[in-house]
Amino acid sequence: MRIRKETFNIDTLTPEHREELYNELFPVTGELFQGMTHEIFRTYFNPPENTTAIFQVFRAPEGHVLGFSIAKRTTMTALNREVTVFRAVAMIKREARGAGSTLMLGFKLSLLWKLRHPFSEVYYFGSMLQPTSYYLMIKSAKEIWPRHDQETPPDRFAMLQAIADANDLPPLDPPRPYGRSLPVSVIENEEERNYWLTSDRPDARLFLENSPEYFGDHVLICFIPLTWSNLFRSFGMFAGDKFRCGSVR
Repeated sequence: MRIRKETFNIDTLTPEHREELYNELFPVTGELFQGMTHEIFRTYFNPPENTTAIFQVFRAPEGHVLGFSIAKRTTMTALNREVTVFRAVAMIKREARGAGSTLMLGFKLSLLWKLRHPFSEVYYFGSMLQPTSYYLMIKSAKEIWPRHDQETPPDRFAMLQAIADANDLPPLDPPRPYGRSLPVSVIENEEERNYWLTSDRPDARLFLENSPEYFGDHVLICFIPLTWSNLFRSFGMFAGDKFRCGSVR
């Protein structure tokens, strides 16, 4: 199936176009996520002044929506410093997965921003809803925190927590170092859930130790510091992985 892609900057859309797009996309969220409400989803369409949101919509040849990705850039104050934070979320039906990469969209936007603001402090922040998402992040980044094979440096840990606080992600009770609460979870079947719950993969164990009820309201927080060296090394890892996958027939 040939999938069409459309890209929108939410800032450039008229109120009428925003509402039309909202009405098209919101029904898709109910097929993929538990807990997604109109109130939560509206925040993507009405970002604050310091935030820009880019939507990439995937359509079937007939025109109906198969899913979408959203990448957001926010300028905020964390640890008394001005930092730029990129986030991304994907809501894509199974039949359209692989048509586009949410990580690639986020990396592309962050690289363009870094080129225009070479000395800015930039992070790619994730609140991971399932182990699969975290696994894709570690596969795509040279430096990412947390990770199972190294302890997070104190300065990175402090910044990660500050960004999570700025994004209004409350700590779990009892607290876990990389676990936060979010009232949205991915709908998955029992086979998928059992695979991760019984997995002995080190990255999966780290995820579950910090987000044991990810099928409820737990998420794992992580981030990629977008320094020049990490950007280029991570982009090379990601592109190489995509090339190897594309070479297999």
